[in-house]
Amino acid sequence: MASLYKYRNQYYISFHMNGKRYTKSTHLEFNDANKIEAETAKKEVEKIEKENKLKIKYGAVVPKNKTPKLELVDAVELYLKTIKKTTANEKQDTHSRTFEVVIKQFLEEVKPDTDVTKINKSYIRTFIRKKESEVANATVHTYIRYLKGFFNYLVEEEYVDKSPIVKRVIPKVVKNPIITFKEKDIKEILTHSKLKSQEYFVIYNFLLLTGIRPGDLFEIQAGDFDFKKKIIRIKISKTSRTIDFPIYNELMKFINKNLTRIKALPPEDKIFKIYSVERIGKTFRKIVSELSLKNQSYNLKTFRKTFATSFADMGLTEGDLADLLGHSTTATTRAFYKSKNAGAIRGRMEALGK
Repeated sequence: MASLYKYRNQYYISFHMNGKRYTKSTHLEFNDANKIEAETAKKEVEKIEKENKLKIKYGAVVPKNKTPKLELVDAVELYLKTIKKTTANEKQDTHSRTFEVVIKQFLEEVKPDTDVTKINKSYIRTFIRKKESEVANATVHTYIRYLKGFFNYLVEEEYVDKSPIVKRVIPKVVKNPIITFKEKDIKEILTHSKLKSQEYFVIYNFLLLTGIRPGDLFEIQAGDFDFKKKIIRIKISKTSRTIDFPIYNELMKFINKNLTRIKALPPEDKIFKIYSVERIGKTFRKIVSELSLKNQSYNLKTFRKTFATSFADMGLTEGDLADLLGHSTTATTRAFYKSKNAGAIRGRMEALGK
């Protein structure tokens, strides 16, 4: 019998056909509103599954023609067509660009003309071991996540029977200490950015005040700001969700002082039209170098981590923090940010003592 389950915040259906297990996306977001439609889709699959079993029983299944060989490099092109997007300024989206970086590394270990059906867990194990000796644990897991998306696509499209990425070959996650900006350093960084351009100063401050991912920042349009309700509608590319981010007092003051143009822009205009993640990243690295802060391991993600840990230390609840960061569950929030909540815990402990 077919089964319904959650994957990547969507309803997926698992079923058997001709003795093999398959998975299929319903393309429906995983929520109560879509549950009935997802159940209907499941029943349709079960009907086909049942008919197939009857055909097998009475010898009426027509054998499939042998599937022609699909080379790895061609499979990559097929997958890229399904995920590649371009932004309004004709820039390639971050997700597909990252996948291209990952698959380029993979193609250094697996020949481009390899039949995708021949790629098994030994290929994946070899690739992971090689990368473990070259890059950080978090980077290895990023590679795995993107490769899983690729092979899951091949399974869904029935190019391969199952993904070669299994739990046994995936290394354990190493939780490194959260790096946040030291107060003195971030002041210097922001001051230095203003010398380069007022717009860099605004962008870095906005990242610090919202914790938004840079890729999502550059997709924000003027119409996403609702000043009456005091919210910003932010599309989270990583989870395909949209959140309502509250415009709290400090953020409102900053907007009124540095982003007054928002109210005059057409709703469809992006607030940072000519900027990209690559551009602000390159400038940020230059600033860090010029200020001799390279040994601090700061990067663009540090803005988000500093925002999150600051509010965690002030006592913001896990649920509220998860909503602000666009996390699907509080587990991610606790694992990566709540460890910095010592300040708030100390305050509550001292209050108990009184």
